[in-house]
Amino acid sequence: MKFILESITKEGCRCGIIKELGSRGNLAIDTPTCLLYTRAGAVPHLTWDLVEKMKRRPQCLQMTCATFADQQDSLSRFGKGIAEFASIPANGMIYSSIQDPAHPAPTGYNDKNSVSIFTPSGRTKIDVGLFITLQEAIQPDWFEALCDGDTPQGCSVKRTRKAVDRTLTLLDTCLEAHQKSEILRNSDILGVIEGGQIVAERQRSAKETALRPVAGFVVDGVIDQEMDSSTKCEIIQAVLKELPESKPRLLPGVSNPSDILEAVEAGIDIFDSSYPYKVTQRGCALVFPLYGLPDSSGIVDAESADSNQSQQVYTSGNGPQVNMSGEGQEENGQLDLRFELDLSDSRFAEDFSPVFPGCDCYCCTHHTKAYINHLLNVNELLARVLLMTHNCHHYFEFFHSIRTSLKEGTFQKLKDTISSR
Repeated sequence: MKFILESITKEGCRCGIIKELGSRGNLAIDTPTCLLYTRAGAVPHLTWDLVEKMKRRPQCLQMTCATFADQQDSLSRFGKGIAEFASIPANGMIYSSIQDPAHPAPTGYNDKNSVSIFTPSGRTKIDVGLFITLQEAIQPDWFEALCDGDTPQGCSVKRTRKAVDRTLTLLDTCLEAHQKSEILRNSDILGVIEGGQIVAERQRSAKETALRPVAGFVVDGVIDQEMDSSTKCEIIQAVLKELPESKPRLLPGVSNPSDILEAVEAGIDIFDSSYPYKVTQRGCALVFPLYGLPDSSGIVDAESADSNQSQQVYTSGNGPQVNMSGEGQEENGQLDLRFELDLSDSRFAEDFSPVFPGCDCYCCTHHTKAYINHLLNVNELLARVLLMTHNCHHYFEFFHSIRTSLKEGTFQKLKDTISSR
C-alpha cells in the first residue's frame, strides 16, 4: 500500500490518496474517507444492486471478524475469499477489522494469548493462529492486527499497561505469521494503538507500533461514550504526534459529524461508516445540512443558509419545527436531535415532504416522511431499506463535502456549521 500525502491544511487536516492497496493497484482512494460498513459481507438492509447505485460510495468495504468467525470453515473450504463468496462487486477493496464498531464487545474476556469476539453463536476466543487462518479465508486487501482493546473507563494503570504489552506482542506475532502466509502476501497489515485513557501508555503504544513494518495505524478505543471530549482530543493529539505522516490513520467508532470533523482536524484519515446503520436501527434519518458544497444537488449553499443557521431549527415540511440546537441530545446510541429525525413520531404522519428537501437519493425523490412513518409504525421491512438508503447517501455526501472544503479552503466554515447544531 502506498499513501501519498498531498497537503496538510493550516487547521491540521490531511488530504491524501491511498494507492496500490492489496492486489488492486489500479484503484485510488481519496482521504479523508470512510469505509463501507457491512455485516457478514452485506450492507445491512440493502442489496449490492442498491449500493452500487449510490453516488460517492466508499471503494473500501469493512468486514468484521465478529460476523465471520462462525463461517471460517466454509470460507476456508471455498478458498476464493469473501469478495467472491458474498458476490461483492469487483471494484471494491476489503478491510478486515476485529470487532464490530456498531456493537461494542463486553469487557473482561481477553486473556494473555487470545482476544474474545462475540458472534451470533456466542463468545469465540481468537489466538494468532486462528486469526491468521480467518484472514486467509477472508483474503482482505488490508487488515488490522490482533489487539487487546479491553481498557474501559476506570481501567487500572496495570491493566492498561498489560493491554499495550499484549497488543505489541500480538502485533509482532501477526507480522511474523503474515510474512509466512502465501495467501496474504498481497495483503497489508495495520498496527493498532491501545492504552485506554492513559496518555503515557497511548504514546508508548504509538511509538512502539511505529517502529514495526505496518502499512498504517488504527487508533482504537478512543471514541468511548463515557470519555469526555477533552480527554478524547488530548489522546488523539498525543498519539498522532508519535506517528509518521507517511502512513494513514484510522479512527473506528466515531458516532456523529462533529466528532468526525474534530478528528479530521487532528489528522485522522479514515473512519468507519457504522453511524448510518445505527441511526437506521433507531428508525431515524440523517438531516444535518451539508454546507459549503455548491456542486452537489440538494445541498444548501452556505451563504444562503447563514440567516437560518442562527435559529438552529429544522423545518419538517408542514409539520412542527424540530429543535436542532443540541438540547435533548442523548448518548449511548440514543436519538441525537442535532443530526437526525425520529420518523416514527406521530407528528410526521401527515408530513408529505421528503426526508431531506433537495436530497437526490432514491428515498427522498420517491417517498415522504409520512410514508416512512407509516412503514415504521406497521413494522414493515421496507422502512429500514429506505432509511438506510438515505442515511448512507447523506453520510457519503458528508465525506465528499469534507474533501471539497479542504480543497477549497472552506473547512472551518463547514466545521462551524456542523458544530453549531
